[in-house]
This record gives sequence, structure tokens and C-alpha cells, in this order.
Amino acid sequence: MPTAPQPVLHPGTGQPVGPDDLAPLFPMELIGQEVSEDAEIPIPEEVLDIYSLWRPTPLFRAHRLERAIG
Repeated sequence: MPTAPQPVLHPGTGQPVGPDDLAPLFPMELIGQEVSEDAEIPIPEEVLDIYSLWRPTPLFRAHRLERAIG
């Protein structure tokens, strides 16, 4: 995105939501990813290892998409 999106506002205060506001709902690791300005978030090795064993959803070829784009 050329510019950063507007911050999420707290419904009670109207101020931008901070990590402390999100802590009751989400783990801190997820909050860190959400507020990060990094272009990419590294995937932990243990997650990569599991993904290398199996695919969580089957892979289907998009025949109609291929026909549409030529």
C-alpha cells in the first residue's frame, strides 16, 4: 500500500487501539504481527516443518481462470 491504513479506533474512547486494548482478545505474538510495519513476518521453523509434511487444503487447478486469462 502506498500509505498506511488508518488505525482502528477504540469504540469507547475514540482513540487508536493499543496493544493493551487487544490483550484480552489476542495473544501478544499476534498483536505484535498486527501492529508491525514490517513487509513480511517470519514464519517459525516448527510451522514450516508441519507445512512441509502435508497441505491443509487440497490443491485444485483453476481451469476457468486459466481459460479466462488465456
